[in-house]
Amino acid sequence: MTPRDADRRLADLGARWRALLPGADDVFAELVRRWDGPDRRYHNLQHLTEALSALDLLAGTRLDQLAIWFHDAVHGLGAGADERGSADLARERLGALELPPDEIGEVVRLVLVTESHAPPVDDPAGARVSDCDMAILAADPERYDESVRGIRTEYSRFNDDEFHRGRVAVLDDFLSRPRIFHTDRGFDLWEVRARGNITRELLARRRDS
Repeated sequence: MTPRDADRRLADLGARWRALLPGADDVFAELVRRWDGPDRRYHNLQHLTEALSALDLLAGTRLDQLAIWFHDAVHGLGAGADERGSADLARERLGALELPPDEIGEVVRLVLVTESHAPPVDDPAGARVSDCDMAILAADPERYDESVRGIRTEYSRFNDDEFHRGRVAVLDDFLSRPRIFHTDRGFDLWEVRARGNITRELLARRRDS
């Protein structure tokens, strides 16, 4: 990405944020710093931008959008801990901005949905947030492969065998589900391509192992 492209993306994100929470520039700046950290190779501003764009296709609400802004704001602590840390950050920052407690509670709840990506069937907001977070699975093959390399770099504390086993387990879990995407719109847009990408990656991993 060129510096001009990066500046344009930051401007677009800034406009999105100000439409959600006018006057909360300090929180915006903190979130950008977190998402743009040097250790971020997949869970970065590109993922944030892509997830927000996917949410647009699902007609996400204001609280859905806030959940996406916060859902990976804390990263590197480990599975589960990242989501809990991000939820805590959302609770603290939105509380300081004096959002209504019920709105804060809903954002926190939606952030935590991204730990399992398995919202209840009667949770349309959780379905939207889960689906847009997972839309990367249906990216074009080049972008999908780039995201896998980024995830591998972020998990460099694991050796190749450990990462391989963990990755295969995650992908097998997705393929075993009746559907990866919970919204009808997400299912129509992304299900077939996601299963194709996952199957391709699994075949390559098993061939090379």
